[in-house]
Amino acid sequence: MKRKQFLALMLTAVLGITAAAPVSTWAAGDDFAASMETKFAEPEMANRPYARWWLAEGSHTDETLKESVKELYDAGFGGVEFVTLTSEAEILDDATYGWGSPEWIHDTKVIIEECRKYGMSVSMTGGTYWATANLPTITPDQQEASQELGYTTVNLEKKEGENTSYSGELPQCVLPGTATQQSLVAVVAAKVEDWGIPATVDEESGEVTDPGVKTVINTDSMKVITDLAAQNDDGSYSIEFTAEDDSDYTLFAFYQYGTSECYAAANTGYGYTINYFDPAGANALMAYWDENVLTDDVMELISEIDEADLYMDSLELMTEGENSTKQLWCTDMLDQFKNRRGYELEKYLPLLIRETPDTLKGMGQYLTYVYDFTDTEEINMNYLRNDFFQTETELYQENCLDVLHNWLNEKGMKLRAENSYGKTFEVSQTVSSVDYLETESFEFAADVDAYRNFTGAAHVYDKRLSSESGASIMTNYLWNNGYYRQIFYTQYAAGIQKTVTHGYSSPYGPEESVSWPGYEGMTNLIAERFNKRQPASIDYPDVNTHLSRIQKALEEGVPQVDIAMIRTDYYLNNLLTSVSSSGVYNNALHNDRAYYWTDLGLQDKGYTYDYFSSYTFMDDEVNAADGMINSDGVAYKAVVVMEDELPLEAANKLKEAAENGLPVLFVNNVVEHPNNSGVDKVNTIAASTTGCNDGLDEELAAVVEEIKALDNVKTVDSCEEALNALAELGVTPRAENVESNHKLLTTMRKADDATYLYVYHYMYEDEEAYSGQIAVEGTYQPYILDTWSGEVTKVTDASCEGEKTVLNVTLEPGEVAMYILSPAEEAVSEEIASESSEIELTGWNLTVDSYTPGDKVERTEDNEETDVSTTEVTYETNHEEIDAGELTELVPWKDLEAVGDSVSGVGTYTTTFTLPDDFDTETGKVMFKADSFNYGTAMITVNDQKVSVDMDTAEADLSDAVVPGENTISVRVTSSLCNVVRGFEPVFWITEETEPAAYGMTGKTAVTLTTMK
Repeated sequence: MKRKQFLALMLTAVLGITAAAPVSTWAAGDDFAASMETKFAEPEMANRPYARWWLAEGSHTDETLKESVKELYDAGFGGVEFVTLTSEAEILDDATYGWGSPEWIHDTKVIIEECRKYGMSVSMTGGTYWATANLPTITPDQQEASQELGYTTVNLEKKEGENTSYSGELPQCVLPGTATQQSLVAVVAAKVEDWGIPATVDEESGEVTDPGVKTVINTDSMKVITDLAAQNDDGSYSIEFTAEDDSDYTLFAFYQYGTSECYAAANTGYGYTINYFDPAGANALMAYWDENVLTDDVMELISEIDEADLYMDSLELMTEGENSTKQLWCTDMLDQFKNRRGYELEKYLPLLIRETPDTLKGMGQYLTYVYDFTDTEEINMNYLRNDFFQTETELYQENCLDVLHNWLNEKGMKLRAENSYGKTFEVSQTVSSVDYLETESFEFAADVDAYRNFTGAAHVYDKRLSSESGASIMTNYLWNNGYYRQIFYTQYAAGIQKTVTHGYSSPYGPEESVSWPGYEGMTNLIAERFNKRQPASIDYPDVNTHLSRIQKALEEGVPQVDIAMIRTDYYLNNLLTSVSSSGVYNNALHNDRAYYWTDLGLQDKGYTYDYFSSYTFMDDEVNAADGMINSDGVAYKAVVVMEDELPLEAANKLKEAAENGLPVLFVNNVVEHPNNSGVDKVNTIAASTTGCNDGLDEELAAVVEEIKALDNVKTVDSCEEALNALAELGVTPRAENVESNHKLLTTMRKADDATYLYVYHYMYEDEEAYSGQIAVEGTYQPYILDTWSGEVTKVTDASCEGEKTVLNVTLEPGEVAMYILSPAEEAVSEEIASESSEIELTGWNLTVDSYTPGDKVERTEDNEETDVSTTEVTYETNHEEIDAGELTELVPWKDLEAVGDSVSGVGTYTTTFTLPDDFDTETGKVMFKADSFNYGTAMITVNDQKVSVDMDTAEADLSDAVVPGENTISVRVTSSLCNVVRGFEPVFWITEETEPAAYGMTGKTAVTLTTMK
């Protein structure tokens, strides 16, 4: 960032004109700057990005595995997360190579050993594939395996003058997969008010052409008649039922059975998903791993690794039955519900029969149900469903996450998880049960408002928050590296602290699965491949060191967030934005929208805020003393109650907190957009109901009335009024935008030695830089960490005004800045006279190392340990040098006749420039600037000396490499593989119709000479 301060001089001093302007300087005697440069020079492995590694089951040779770990280490990655995929199940022998086979276990040991050698972290998924924790040793009929609730019906039409009755067998469910057993859970009789009309489905397409009309059930008539059912010798059930009147009736028979959810590439053929609600599932997983994976020799290796994790990916738990309610189940679910919620669930089971698919098609959709029900004063149907979802959440947390977490910690390992989303589980509450929390860009894109659902609990419980980043559909090889950096930067601004690139694959794999440019691993059209086949990989060490410095700063001390917003979501939308674009362009943030707190006035003013549920707020780890929440940690300065629902226990805790000085703002009429179905959550009166069928709404109203009577509590009727209301309560942003804007996002961390402020210009597709001021609470001397070079410089154009430090910020679109605020000093503004001149660079010569498909090569391994012989193949990359000669102007490669629109690779631009013979390289500055690298990575050398380059702004400080007289500058810029694979059949998602990408260094290039007077 030093170069940014000097380039600022150009605003007032160009081409020989003298000016007085603030600059950033580094003084040799500045101990603080020196200590910070040392601290961030080489970030620790734990601060570096990790890589998700897709394995071809256990079919990689040891040579390939060792080369791959070394490649990742050399590229600047700090850890690997390896997962076995199902894509090779049809071509590889399960018993030989599948998850759990001796060859797979051998490969696991090799990876762990190699990671130990390089000081890297290692994570293992809880089974084959990624979607669930699963085992090859259980069957769907065991309680250790995932269970679901199915149902059948007997429809009874009335007969005038006769009480409606039924005598006969209760139909059973059609069992999914390999399940063979089902047990009766309950039988419920219900009066039918109106028979529905079935939906019409097109036989060819499977699309619903007419939704039909739902059958209407009389809610008050529902009655449990399970005791009337008798089991027959063949295991079926019969029933004798007579109603009290002659109405139409439906008998609902509910059954429990195994889901049969399973995934290929296990050594027995399939790995069956464990039961996440019953401790039998977690216990079976632990027993298998203790015996087969985490053996004594493996644990000895793990004991020498700083971080070894069991990783649980997004919850893709599916119900599979034809007659499914689409609800997961466990044997004691009815008892668990009653004990936790205080009333019986059995008679209300028909209300849980979902219409929304329990598959990927259902994600992000508004939950709908098969039947309509008449109004009743007995219960609130929505609250009953919420009560069920809360029970599910608690069972998942207590019987799965807590059990695994304790087991792993006893072994010196950690539990890392993408928790709760994808199912009807509350997402923030379960964070306390993992060591590290993870989210992903595939499902939440680059939308800050979506990530706030994770950051709240991560901040409350002080958990590291990482993201699996880079996945999208039909985009592999499409984009330059800079596109992904913008995803990472947005996530950092949201509070995410670590990137796990999605993903990595070794170059070698089974012959049937490999074409140029190498083995793909995960479905080839999904996600980027962050590996050496990419031209940009030549610069991965510099890119990852840059990212690591940011990530290190974001793990310093504790987070500092202004506002806690209480919102509870039992079906968090994990498909808010089209995954085909990863949402960087097509998302709410870049269109001045949000999903939950929809008014951006707070964000634009600089307020930071998180979401977490009322149940998380009730946790003992949430301390509401000292007028803040967790004052020794995240230190929320206020609480916003934005939803109608607030449990009585949460209200009582909020009352105590408000009495201790915590500002509280009740906001009525908040409209949230929580799904893709266009069905909003319309709140009316904040904290007007407990949201549960507990009969405590009147007690809640009394407590809320007491809270609202306090002087530090306000109520407003819209989101838009919150900005002024918070100001009236004395709640201001810690890093306030002096002028509100739709450009900057900040994240703050507070440590003993300094406060760290990350600032990001998120509108990276803009054309102009943004200049503004940020007023930071407290008096500091600001420094700035250049995350590309590691250089730390004192900011000399800041000022202390009252109890605030005012920063003058200028950021290019997509640029990040990391301020380090020293509490031991106060900002001192210095004006230094300077003189600047510009030399435009022309006469560039360009050569392009063009990447093209090469020959197939193979390698074979004879593994004496497993007695398995394995052959794998890859394809070499040919490198053809294209000499484009001297360029008259800098345009994209596709527009150069010598290069064209079918070339990808690495371009090297070379020219010379001359400095005056009397130019003082000790006191002068020479700054390079190009208009664009087109999101490619870059390296710059001057006189054969490498200099640090900001790949986002295409700027570099050349001062330490130049000499008076002639200087030779070389700029190397990389591309994606998009243009070369256009029309390349194996990469079928990129075709000749795909728009050729713009590559290379384009526009104006110049060096600016600045001398101090």
